[in-house]
Amino acid sequence: MAGNSGSLLPPELQACEYLQTDGNCYIDTNFKVKDIDIKIDAKLSVDNSLTGWLFGCRISNISNQFGVVYISPNSLRYNYGASANAETNETTNYIINIDNGILKFTNFEGTGKHTINRGSYTFTSNYTIRLWGLNSPSPENSATMTKLYYFDFKNIGKLVACYIKAGNTFIDNKSVECTAGKPGMYDILNRVFYTNDGTGEFLHGYDIIL
Repeated sequence: MAGNSGSLLPPELQACEYLQTDGNCYIDTNFKVKDIDIKIDAKLSVDNSLTGWLFGCRISNISNQFGVVYISPNSLRYNYGASANAETNETTNYIINIDNGILKFTNFEGTGKHTINRGSYTFTSNYTIRLWGLNSPSPENSATMTKLYYFDFKNIGKLVACYIKAGNTFIDNKSVECTAGKPGMYDILNRVFYTNDGTGEFLHGYDIIL
């Protein structure tokens, strides 16, 4: 579906359906998480033959951790504090909601509902959330083919997939002037254009109107 980006984005940017990693792309956000204040909505899809982190951060894999992992061929694991609980499912297309420390997900059609509880654990992390991976002392990236459509960290930041339109440039979160065609995630709350912090480059989906 073609169209312009609408009023939510600066005129230099075009909204698109998703960004897709080649396995080496990721974005380190400015978003820090702390205990059950976390409220997140996200839409992602994965290759069911590949295991990898979708988003997260942690100080250690024993206690201070937060993140979501796809485990091939059919499980979603939620790491929270000292817990790591998984739920078997039948989809590779996820709409994820995290509220009060509880993760719920469905497929894109809103069916096949699952819930993963956090237990009684709490945590803090000095690391910010990585999209398409895990931000930690030993960081990890998502698997090839992982797509992110949007990432809404309620009242903190709302990121949507986009790219720079032809004939334009735009300054990214690293103060780099990026040229036409550069893909990224634009935070429509904080007016920040996040671009790839890894190697290679994101692929993007078709144009959409927000």
